[in-house]
Amino acid sequence: MKKSVYGMLALSAILTLPAAAQPRPKYQDVMIAKVKPEKRADFEALVRKAVDANRRYKGDHWITFGTVYGDGGTVTFVSPRTGMGDVEKSYGDFMRSLKEAFGPASEKLGHDFDACLEQSRSEIRTYRWDLSRGVPEDLAEFHRLAGKTRWVRTVDVHVRRPKVMNFEALVAEVGDAMQRKAPEAVTLVSTSMVGGDGGVHFYISSLLRSLGELDSRPPMREALGEELFGKFQRMNAEDVAAVRQTISRVMPGLSNPPEDIVNVSRDFWMPRPMTAARRAKPAPAAAKPQ
Repeated sequence: MKKSVYGMLALSAILTLPAAAQPRPKYQDVMIAKVKPEKRADFEALVRKAVDANRRYKGDHWITFGTVYGDGGTVTFVSPRTGMGDVEKSYGDFMRSLKEAFGPASEKLGHDFDACLEQSRSEIRTYRWDLSRGVPEDLAEFHRLAGKTRWVRTVDVHVRRPKVMNFEALVAEVGDAMQRKAPEAVTLVSTSMVGGDGGVHFYISSLLRSLGELDSRPPMREALGEELFGKFQRMNAEDVAAVRQTISRVMPGLSNPPEDIVNVSRDFWMPRPMTAARRAKPAPAAAKPQ
């Protein structure tokens, strides 16, 4: 199951930095799943089982994002990795947790999960801390920010390979200009490494407490100024093969973040299941006699 589904997808990996004593992660381990509409309930039930197993048996950590604006039915699982060795170790921790929780039935769990999907893709992306802007240097502060994040807007820019260095320089310039106009904004940048479509992709993600935060962001033309905005337009026309923008919502019930993030907003990250009594609607009041 983990190998095909949590191959470790941004969104955004984006929210689960490790504790301050550990090195800053190098990679994002991402799995993007397209769920069959008729299998959505089965899919979520299986993920919840995996979440419970990994919590109880100290397995892997991940954050799950559901695409709201973009390709419908798309769910992305993202984890931070300190290196390729960590990728291997985390996969082992995930599988061990499932086996301890479900025994021989864990293999069937994986097959059932795969049956819920139209398609899936696993990627490893490289964090580009040099191009990111507004990220707190103190990991405790970043955990507080991540724990309060509810939405992620991601711009996926497919750059023509000979133009990558030019585009990197532009991302830095644009990031500096936007930060001057909106210093409270947090932008995380990563680039494709393994498992993508073969092209060079820059993933530029904004962490949002609410979609309303986007209303206060200045228009790009205003933030960049005419000269830099013109450069931006020319480079988009000449160096960029395609751009895709998505907005995704954090799905806490399908996520297993580290405790440092859970503690920031435990009611959100550890939602209580609805009981029959809570779901039941109160009976209508009896009519008063005339």
